[in-house]
Amino acid sequence: MSGVLEYRDGVIFIDDFSTWEEQVAAGIGRSYGLEALLKKNYGNTYGWIGYTLAKSEKRFPDGSIGSGEWFPARYDIRHSATIALNHRIGHGWDAGAVWTYSSGGAVTLPESDGSMPHRGNLRLPPSHRLDLGLNHHKAKRHGERIWNIGIYNAYNRKNPNLVIPVTGDGEDGSGSIRKISFLPIIPSGSYTRVF
Repeated sequence: MSGVLEYRDGVIFIDDFSTWEEQVAAGIGRSYGLEALLKKNYGNTYGWIGYTLAKSEKRFPDGSIGSGEWFPARYDIRHSATIALNHRIGHGWDAGAVWTYSSGGAVTLPESDGSMPHRGNLRLPPSHRLDLGLNHHKAKRHGERIWNIGIYNAYNRKNPNLVIPVTGDGEDGSGSIRKISFLPIIPSGSYTRVF
């Protein structure tokens, strides 16, 4: 990738957007990975298992960010996995479960003295969740109608949606992060009409 934009080291907040070009640097990036998918799409029980191994990095050769060294991009998620299972129960009913896992992305947090370290100096904790659903299908004269009830994050995993740096509260006086999660277990329902 070329022309990748990133805020320069030391830029925390832009109050005058007419000069935003002076606050960013243009660099290069690279992303690569491997993806595998095993799928069964026949029978009453069907689904898939997917895994992705990926790496995404940025570099600013002029030295304006990270001393010109490669560093992990914000959305550098090294490992991702999904297991999906569906089962046709009968009489128009089917049930499904999807479990997803992602290793933590890279973030940059300041050192306890306020200095900015190398970009991507901290990995967020991994996140995972289980989603469940139950559907009832019924053929109509002009299409189909589907009732659905579901549960997002069925085991109420507190995945980090936001992190806040907390300075000086570590055992050695170093900083740490406080994880904030705002997507707990969420029930859902829907009605779909297919024509």
